[in-house]
Amino acid sequence: MTTGKYVRSTPPPKLRDQVSDLIRLKHYSLRTEEAYTYWIHISIRFHRLSHPCEMG
Repeated sequence: MTTGKYVRSTPPPKLRDQVSDLIRLKHYSLRTEEAYTYWIHISIRFHRLSHPCEMG
């Protein structure tokens, strides 16, 4: 049984994938992408694996 109007067949992209796609779209360097994703990873771990959308 579904509760919504439609069923999503694939899960939404993870935050890391969203950041990587945006950085590549803006033609940033690979090193910049690595640094940004590293700091996002550290930040999420620091906040006990909470997704940034869940935090105030």
